[in-house]
Amino acid sequence: LVEVLTDYYKLMEEIRAVAADSDQTAVLQMAKLKDYLDQSGQRERLIRDLRELSTRSASLVVRNAATVMLTDALNEQGNKSEAAEILERALHLSPERKQ
Repeated sequence: LVEVLTDYYKLMEEIRAVAADSDQTAVLQMAKLKDYLDQSGQRERLIRDLRELSTRSASLVVRNAATVMLTDALNEQGNKSEAAEILERALHLSPERKQ
């Protein structure tokens, strides 16, 4: 019983830590949104929402996470070239600058 309670309190502390950090909470919310929209066949809506977050969020953490999730969604949809272009822009790379 002591072990179960110890594990429970550890879990509660981890949940509290995530909930107290707005960036971590937003990333968790994006992951949930992805799951829900994927399950309901709304991939285009997911891509639209992630595009907006990846460019408009005030948080660098959220923008970076949204960019990675966006490129994963595009890749899964077969848009590998667009996904690569978005990652190159995020990394400040461009085909012209490559040697």
